[in-house]
Amino acid sequence: MVNKKAITSLLLVTAVMMSGCSTQESSSAKSSGDPGKTEAAAANTPFTLLFYTAQNGNYANEDNFSKEIGDFITAKFPHIKVEHIHKGKGQDYPDLIAAGTIPDIILESSTNVKPRIMANDLHYDLSELIKKHNFDLNRIDSTVLQVLKNWGDGKLYGLPFMGSNLILGYNKDIFDKFGVPYPKDGITWDEVYDLVRKVSRAENGVNYVGLRYNSPLVFKYNQRSLGFMSEKEDKAAVNTDAWKDLFANFKRIYDVPNNEISIPGEFAGGTEAMDLNVTEKLITWS
Repeated sequence: MVNKKAITSLLLVTAVMMSGCSTQESSSAKSSGDPGKTEAAAANTPFTLLFYTAQNGNYANEDNFSKEIGDFITAKFPHIKVEHIHKGKGQDYPDLIAAGTIPDIILESSTNVKPRIMANDLHYDLSELIKKHNFDLNRIDSTVLQVLKNWGDGKLYGLPFMGSNLILGYNKDIFDKFGVPYPKDGITWDEVYDLVRKVSRAENGVNYVGLRYNSPLVFKYNQRSLGFMSEKEDKAAVNTDAWKDLFANFKRIYDVPNNEISIPGEFAGGTEAMDLNVTEKLITWS
């Protein structure tokens, strides 16, 4: 059985900043800290900044990108024209590199710094720029910064843009319907399991599901900080007692009658008693 802990975890989405070239400049300048662009910024000389969003499908809509990111840049730096590309078919990292279209700023998940940013030689150590511009890292949660450094082999290749916790949402109507007390802050997995058994039931042709969870993120950001790969060898590291306990915890939840495995996402439909997901889901739930 897993250790009793509150249901909480951290998901990081990182703005990975590169002093690369814009679409109007030579691709050979990528990751080099282009001095021409730096001088242009200091002198307020107009130039184009290429912003690439590899995360958050919300930014596939250009209006959303402008309202949440682009407009803030141009408001503070009117001389900068922001061009935006969102990840899609024909617009992944290899496609951009092949076309010589190297982003200046990349919004990417921190977990992808090594397999996607570093693997494509798009990483740039921000240490010198942080020191040069006297940027106060103390304003940022030290734990978050350390996570970023861990993914970057000890170097800081990006700064945090937004973060997200895993949260347990619950439907009061279902709990009231069956006379079951609501989940409380600090609830343990054993207590969650007991609630699932009490609220998972079929009634009047309706199947009420006790708990659905975002499986990829629950395992990826597990509370035991268990990795999928060995830190010393190029092989998987999931055949351990700790991983077995973790899987057993979630398996027992799906073994509860009327709570069989299904695709999550029906929480707003009113038949899920609880949903374990990322905080962004609060928007779609509402």
